Amino acid sequence: DAGVAVPARVESPADAAAVVRARDALGLRGAVVLANPVAEEAALDPDEHRRVLDAALADADAQGVVGHDTTPFLLDHVRRATEGRSLEVNVAVYRGNVALAARVAHALAAET
Repeated sequence: DAGVAVPARVESPADAAAVVRARDALGLRGAVVLANPVAEEAALDPDEHRRVLDAALADADAQGVVGHDTTPFLLDHVRRATEGRSLEVNVAVYRGNVALAARVAHALAAET
């Protein structure tokens, strides 16, 4: 939980498919972005995550890491600081996103 309000949401893959169809029907060219949170049991403790991320950001700043080098630097720093647990979380995020994408694709295919 990033503590950021979500301005719009859908509750099912069928609802997400309906948003995609509405975008297409309106002739819009923008992407539909689905934010799919990791399962709570797979997440890092929010306080630990914030503490480790703050330290990683400070380290990146101190070392002058900028631009496209920032993300790999942060990911590596956080992975080491969490003894690999953050990598397990990222894999869980990936798997959850793949599963959701498959369900949305199925919903889109079912109604075409």
